[in-house]
Amino acid sequence: MKKILIDASSAILLYKSGLFDILTRTFCTRMTASVYEEVTHDGYPGAMAFKNLLNADRFTVTPSASGKPLCRDHLPAMNALDRGERDTIGEYIHRGGADFIIIDDGRGAGYCRDNDIPYINALLFPKILFMSRELTEPECVSKMEEIMKIGRYSATVIAFAGHCTKSDLDFFRP
Repeated sequence: MKKILIDASSAILLYKSGLFDILTRTFCTRMTASVYEEVTHDGYPGAMAFKNLLNADRFTVTPSASGKPLCRDHLPAMNALDRGERDTIGEYIHRGGADFIIIDDGRGAGYCRDNDIPYINALLFPKILFMSRELTEPECVSKMEEIMKIGRYSATVIAFAGHCTKSDLDFFRP
């Protein structure tokens, strides 16, 4: 089973679209302590569900690696990120143990892209499930539309998600 790290916005988008549970059954899912604090904040959508899923061992929470020093080249770009994204990427850089990151923050995705860190956004997850025969094509389309309604995606990201091929996503398939 592939191992992934997920940021808060992606976890919330997948929860709201009814896909977080299948994510945890499809991938060995981890989030940093700061991301877990964010998704379980009182009043946030899914806060209790995330607590229950953690208690059921559906995903794990790792302490933040962000306190570790980064090389000088990483500091300016990393400091521009919010804590959850910074901790998620820092966890990948420092501890590894993940095949890729699911991140929906634009600056965080840009950092991953610019530093050759494999990543996808939540919008691509239904397509990965479809290509893995976990969802039918109508279910995939419906879930992608749902995520687009609640997420904030540029026209470029939406176009890529709509037209990406199996070979574009093979690395990210379970």
